[in-house]
Amino acid sequence: MKIDLSARAAMFVAATLLAVSASPAFAQTTDGWSTGFENDTTVANPVPYTEGTLSFQDNWDLGGADRSPRVQTSDEIAAELTAAGLNVAQPVHSGNQALIATKPTTNVETTGYFVRDIFGTPNTLDAATKVTVDFWARPLTGGAGADPSGAPSGNNVTIGEREGNVFFGIADTNDGGSGQRAAAIRFGVTNPSGTPPMYGNITARHIDFASATAGSAVWVNSGLSWEADQWYDFKMILDYTAKTYDFYVNGAKVNSDPIVFYHTAANVAKRFFVSKGTNQAGAILDDISVKAYAPNAGDFNSDGKVDGADFLMWQNDNSVGSLAAWQANFGAAGIQSIPEPASCVLAFGAVVLASAIGRRQRRTAAARRAAQA
Repeated sequence: MKIDLSARAAMFVAATLLAVSASPAFAQTTDGWSTGFENDTTVANPVPYTEGTLSFQDNWDLGGADRSPRVQTSDEIAAELTAAGLNVAQPVHSGNQALIATKPTTNVETTGYFVRDIFGTPNTLDAATKVTVDFWARPLTGGAGADPSGAPSGNNVTIGEREGNVFFGIADTNDGGSGQRAAAIRFGVTNPSGTPPMYGNITARHIDFASATAGSAVWVNSGLSWEADQWYDFKMILDYTAKTYDFYVNGAKVNSDPIVFYHTAANVAKRFFVSKGTNQAGAILDDISVKAYAPNAGDFNSDGKVDGADFLMWQNDNSVGSLAAWQANFGAAGIQSIPEPASCVLAFGAVVLASAIGRRQRRTAAARRAAQA
């Protein structure tokens, strides 16, 4: 039986539609929320992102398509940094794409933007009383063409001229105005009163966290400074029962006492947000994870891994936990990553081999001593 070309085309289209309808839809896991802004699908990146505006991707709710961060490749981010007279350094933290929270175009901005990803339901976060938020961020500074008078000139680049008003955090279902943001972090700056926060006017750059204890000022200087061209690993462990959180930078805990929530009315981790002020230089974000808190036994400092730092903490204060728990879980990665089974087998094999070599060396040494006697 002969089939004409039009019939073949129709059959091909039908088969394609059937295959598409049978394919699983891309969706976030119901166990928290995470993304690396990559264009493929992995455990840490359940929803693939396409290069361009963040609008309509992975439940991101935006103020407008023309006011949005952009998903860019490493090469594209490098080109923007070069055009702004900034160091390229490491454009993305991992993979080949990241979110660049800068001006959407080279034009002068009349307003900034506030965007957030609304986590889907059902989700383990809905009932979680403790939540871990972990992400990587690289701050940007005003680039070439920045107007020293402080008036935004447009400077024909996408990297804005001002600094100090870009921040990230976690909120519940109401995150606008006097809404219920639980925790937030920003790349803050200090500049003389009456001067704009421009590159040449800034006297200090510091990492800040938000807390209700700061009152209308919102922000508390952590005492840590930040530098351009550097990636920072920010982690917050939120306690929705106590309405407090702990803050870590590059694995080191910043606060000695629990930090009171940004808004103490916050009651659930429902949104991750990014806020960038008008004509701000902005930042680059990558590898975000929001999960229900699940510490390892032996992780005394709650940094997500069981290591030497926990042992030192136990040495200073035995009441923090059990040494046996630390010994049993030493090397466990917790919320960071779990070694592959093959790696565990190799590690176990190395231990067995080392033990065997040690026994052989001891037997040889004993035989020599016996021969010399």
